[in-house]
Amino acid sequence: MSNNDHHINGPSALLRRQECPGSARMEAGLLEPPGDNEDRDRGVLIHAIVAGGEGELPDDDARYIADAWHEAVARMTEAIGVECRVHREVRLELYDDYGELLTFGTSDLILEPVDGSPGAVLDLKTGRGEYPDLAQDDPQLGAYGLMAADHFGWPSVTVQRVQPLLGQYPDYTWEDIGDLREWITGIIEGTRTPELWLATGSHCTYCRARPICPQVRAEAAEVAAVTPADIIDPYQLRDWYERAKVAAPLCEQIAKMAKEAAATEGGLPGYKLRKSRGRMYCADPAAMWARMEAAGITLDAFQSALTVSVSAARKLWEQANAEAMEGVTKKALDAEWEAMITDGGESAPCRRGAATFSVVADRGA
Repeated sequence: MSNNDHHINGPSALLRRQECPGSARMEAGLLEPPGDNEDRDRGVLIHAIVAGGEGELPDDDARYIADAWHEAVARMTEAIGVECRVHREVRLELYDDYGELLTFGTSDLILEPVDGSPGAVLDLKTGRGEYPDLAQDDPQLGAYGLMAADHFGWPSVTVQRVQPLLGQYPDYTWEDIGDLREWITGIIEGTRTPELWLATGSHCTYCRARPICPQVRAEAAEVAAVTPADIIDPYQLRDWYERAKVAAPLCEQIAKMAKEAAATEGGLPGYKLRKSRGRMYCADPAAMWARMEAAGITLDAFQSALTVSVSAARKLWEQANAEAMEGVTKKALDAEWEAMITDGGESAPCRRGAATFSVVADRGA
């Protein structure tokens, strides 16, 4: 499913609408840019398969996501404490007091207790995108929860985001649906004001209006005009860094458009596409070793040339010990894994390379 099939104020857009109400008007009528979107298509495939559809999960990450999803559903069912009907890929709608449709969306999974008590809504994330740390601060989860509560007549609802690749499973129970309704409808109503309120930030990443947004274009122009040597105050540097983060995706999109133009029949004046060979990888280590051994290579020499994915090895470890790890916190799992692969000094199977650093937002500031 592409973004062209979504409501302009669909659940996945509500965080953007909350931060930038004018984005709804800017995006209205704009189609998703043409071309392949591998991350989106991969996510759609994984969602379809875990929902019971036919197909094969494409890689180890996808299989790990599917296993973690099923485990999360089982844990939530156990927490509810009664038998539940499981509803997958359910279209939900939200209406105002006058019967006007405010938004709609498709939830990944709803657990409906057979005794009529309040249930839960779970949302699966197959990537590593950033979302609010707390489930109660995520309007996408809130919208799904509100629509499910209206659909089933629940006075309260539990929501959970399942994001296995980041080890994040935040959940929250909205005891007062009235508070939730006020929040979600308030975000949607905020997009209907006469004023065009625009604000830039990380929420711009998936905005279809980014190439034409006057706020983004203005900040990009300001970044291009600044002289870095003149930025000496740390607060001033922080301000320009924030603007540069907004401008960078716009520049990347222009570069992508240029690449697509160069691939067309008319081409891009003064440019051409250069084809690079795909990276070679070992598809069958056993067969590779057999040929190396036949060529006189020793096993020690061959092993010195191998690269082992530590993250993939950890997933195998977690899958093999899933039952014992149930209920163990991510922090405790991290510590146990670290100890297992690094204890032993020089004889340890794994060692850490030099630390690297990146600039990230300080949420406590």
